Amino acid sequence: MTGIKRITKSNKIYALIIPAGLKKEGTNFFSGQDSAFQLGQLNYQRGHQIAPHCHRIFKRAIKGTQELFYLAEGKVRANIFNEKGKKIKSVVLAKGYTFLLLAGGNGLDFLEKSKILMIKQGPYLGKKED
Repeated sequence: MTGIKRITKSNKIYALIIPAGLKKEGTNFFSGQDSAFQLGQLNYQRGHQIAPHCHRIFKRAIKGTQELFYLAEGKVRANIFNEKGKKIKSVVLAKGYTFLLLAGGNGLDFLEKSKILMIKQGPYLGKKED
């Protein structure tokens, strides 16, 4: 999908950056089918319906923690690190951007007063374990 920035190192995807205003008709997933965190966008005209449905309950084995940040207001610099703490890339994000961390680590520098929605897998095990 055009406009999505993939932050990679040694053929490994560390993060996805989805810019504000990205639109493609239909249901479109940005993350791969094998990703532990599925991120997609629904973009339909008025009147479209998605049939009511339930998701099956089953055990999943997830290694690590992936995080999603949606920048509702402001501007930040997202710093992406590998598993050894070495910086791979820094990307400035503005209002409406989505940042999905798939591997490694991250840090944020607040360049303006900002409001961010953060979603990550639980349960939270505390700073030492998480």
